[in-house]
Amino acid sequence: MTTRIAVLGVLCYSLMSTPDMTVTKMDVNRRYLAHTRKTNANTAAMTKAPIRIDTQTQVSAGGAVFREIGATVQVALISVGNPPRWQLPKGLVDRGETPEAAALREVREEAGLEAAISEKIETVEYWYQAKVEGRRVRYHKFVHFFLMMYVAGDVTEHDHEVNEARWVEIGAALDLIAFKSERGVLEKAQSRMSSRNSS
Repeated sequence: MTTRIAVLGVLCYSLMSTPDMTVTKMDVNRRYLAHTRKTNANTAAMTKAPIRIDTQTQVSAGGAVFREIGATVQVALISVGNPPRWQLPKGLVDRGETPEAAALREVREEAGLEAAISEKIETVEYWYQAKVEGRRVRYHKFVHFFLMMYVAGDVTEHDHEVNEARWVEIGAALDLIAFKSERGVLEKAQSRMSSRNSS
């Protein structure tokens, strides 16, 4: 009540300060209602609830598959997307599947190769956002990478989601690969391959 009286007082003063000194009760009430609507709108805007972004965890697995042709060490890379980018074969771990099994499956599907796991290289962790059914989802991503040795298969036998799969000399692969995190994985794999060959 005190606030209403104070506001009405200010409005009356404002109206009486104009060249037309005739102030009616209707004028005051009209000004008061306009002031109230504006105040309520500002308060609603200030107290609007923040947009909630759903957060989910995603787990993927992939492999750096190596083969040796004489003194040359090659690794299998795949090209995906448009514009195309070169990366290691990898994909989501299915329900009930181990990261190792998922990595071997993804190498077989995306690169057309059968491989044997030698050891785990590392787990890469990062965040990204995507739209799912019109809403934004924030993903906490974990990708398990494994060092693998080529057993059989042909890179031309990749699935339809891949533009191309190719054997690339390790030095050229480090220049070609798109993601900094995967370049780091490949560098660690190269170091372990070098240690193995020198022992």
